[in-house]
Amino acid sequence: MIRWLHRAEDVIAGAFIFVVVSAISLQIFCRYVLNNALPWPEEVAKFAFVWGIFFGATIGVRRRGHIAVEALISAFPTRTRLAIRLVTYVAIIAILGVLAAKGIDMVRLSSTSILPAINIPLAFLYLPLPICAVLMIVDFVILLADAGRRLVAGDSTPGSAEA
Repeated sequence: MIRWLHRAEDVIAGAFIFVVVSAISLQIFCRYVLNNALPWPEEVAKFAFVWGIFFGATIGVRRRGHIAVEALISAFPTRTRLAIRLVTYVAIIAILGVLAAKGIDMVRLSSTSILPAINIPLAFLYLPLPICAVLMIVDFVILLADAGRRLVAGDSTPGSAEA
């Protein structure tokens, strides 16, 4: 199930980034070649950009591609590093939980507004925040479980919690 979820994240992020590039390219063509700008490509690009970026952030969590300053942590022994990672993962999960809850509130509050050019509720622009926060929580729970298992087992070999 997790592999399917990760594959879906990849496809969704890629599809939305493709939509951004396509919408902007279409608008440039219409504006400068046909001399007739369309009213909707900017909103479509903004909508797709938000969705693509949030799903890209979930991919970054899974691939451990986000920036991390680990110069100080790498000086500690493996068990201490794992303990620090456990605390860090718990803090990140808590923050993502708040983001998910507040994201749901934003979706509810914006559900009555409409994006005028593409005629869809503004709530869909805010929807990736709670969705992707939950997806990131899933990935951090996996990392937390791995680090906890390795800490309890006394495993000092590099693994996903160390990478």
